[in-house]
Amino acid sequence: MRSRLHSAFRAYFLRLLAVRFRPCAQPPLHPNILHRTCRFGSKLGPPPSATFPTWSKLTSKLIKNLFLQRRTRLDALSGPGGVPVVVQRTRRKKTVGIIVENGGVRIRAPMRLANWRIQELLDSRVQWISDKLRVQAEAEATPPHLYEAGEVFVYLGAPYRLAIADIANGLIRIDKEHLVAPRATEQARRIEDWFLAQAVAVLSEVTNSFAARLEVEPRSIKVRQYRSQWGSCSSRGDIRYNARLIHAPLDVVEYVVVHELAHLIHLNHSPQFWKVVGDLIPDHRDHRKWLRRHGSTLQV
Repeated sequence: MRSRLHSAFRAYFLRLLAVRFRPCAQPPLHPNILHRTCRFGSKLGPPPSATFPTWSKLTSKLIKNLFLQRRTRLDALSGPGGVPVVVQRTRRKKTVGIIVENGGVRIRAPMRLANWRIQELLDSRVQWISDKLRVQAEAEATPPHLYEAGEVFVYLGAPYRLAIADIANGLIRIDKEHLVAPRATEQARRIEDWFLAQAVAVLSEVTNSFAARLEVEPRSIKVRQYRSQWGSCSSRGDIRYNARLIHAPLDVVEYVVVHELAHLIHLNHSPQFWKVVGDLIPDHRDHRKWLRRHGSTLQV
């Protein structure tokens, strides 16, 4: 490595000297040192727009070109239970991110972070990774709905059997232990739209109720289909909810709502934040565990 560095610096300084004493009529070798190529003693000087790289910038650029020529690099490690782990290194990353997907683990890490440090992080998150893999496996094993009479749909934690009937107004409704839907050619889309509308109505009502108790006011409330997040709150006060929460029990829905509203007071997960959540939802830890264990089953 020393010989490699020596050769690189030697070639660079030889090039710099050649540029220094080259006549002005010939173009310089480096665009940033324009007009320094004039003969010794010239009074022309650089134009106002010319900039000269500092020594630290030159050495930093040289080292990056030598050792960090690729923007990304892939390494392979072993996760819990022999799960394949792919480490994606990038110069644009300053922190380590763990992504569990497709039965494996993908890690995004800084270019120069040692593998043994990443392995330590994996060992410390074994339980979390195992839970994520189990939840994904359960989600893949859950059969999709066929939207036929007799199928069970879950609304706010309670099961309802689908009943298809001739309804004059064509509206879907809950009737005792049944989810009654009219006959339609696009049955799946009608039922999914109904659950989305119910999610918007329920989540908006619960949010407004708890917002009044916390004396906060979100800037906006939106409900969408998200893959992993149950809710989010931006620094501007915009709250987003996952529409699949309409299938969770009401106390779990209330926990998610209070969690996001508490971010309007503390935009972090500090002890002060959890105190705000705990004052309204004392058993919030049980609801978090419920979401981790059963979240994958929340689907239309």
